[in-house]
Amino acid sequence: DLGFNLLRGMTYKVGPFIGYNYWHEQMAANTCTQIASPTSGICAPAIVGIPVITETDTWQSLRIGSSAEVMLMPGLKLSGEAAYLPYVKFTGVDNHWLRALVIDESGHGHGVQVEALLSYAVTPHFSLGLGGRYWAVWTTTGSDAFNGVPVARDDFYRAERYGAFV
Repeated sequence: DLGFNLLRGMTYKVGPFIGYNYWHEQMAANTCTQIASPTSGICAPAIVGIPVITETDTWQSLRIGSSAEVMLMPGLKLSGEAAYLPYVKFTGVDNHWLRALVIDESGHGHGVQVEALLSYAVTPHFSLGLGGRYWAVWTTTGSDAFNGVPVARDDFYRAERYGAFV
């Protein structure tokens, strides 16, 4: 991120920023139990302990937002940022290990990121804090290729993450 403090006072600062975000994750399933069609044979009997499906996703985005800090009292600071993601690029690989099926996924879209932190300066060089974060990205266009063969359909992808941090 690159930014500057547009407004600055003794107990606060506020400013815009622009930046780049990279989010990569992999999810895996190592168990398969057939419930919809018990006679299909794919996961009947149940399979446990070997790779069944792996989803590997990468989200890249441009961030435009604002950050702010305010001292609520000596040593106690509230800070936060909010960003709009006007450009999001998604690539993913959905690997079905038991069927020799690889689905290449891609798309473009938008997103948002919001974060807040309440911290206390124990010393001038050490602080403790508690915060929360919410990220959401989604595609407005998307496509798939099954084992390298493009599929003529629009697919849309979405990911959300939220949680607390210390």
